[in-house]
Amino acid sequence: MNSAPDPSLRSQLFSFIRGLSPDPRGELNEQTSLLQSGLLDSAATLQLAEWIQREVGADVDLLQFDLSREWNTIIDIENFIQGHRRTQTG
Repeated sequence: MNSAPDPSLRSQLFSFIRGLSPDPRGELNEQTSLLQSGLLDSAATLQLAEWIQREVGADVDLLQFDLSREWNTIIDIENFIQGHRRTQTG
């Protein structure tokens, strides 16, 4: 499911995730574990799901995939969005 990185999407993801936590713990980079670092708690995960739904243009059922695998890092989330965009358009 890996495709060419979308710098605009990655930048938007960084901004959005930084905005979820006014006091981020540690450095945030594209491979930071968002779950283990505590950047994505349950409330932040729901906010991220809403944001991703807008990006994908379709509902995202959080019970239909493994969050710890598909949304663990910025790269994982970017791949998830790109894959679901392809599903919606293809």
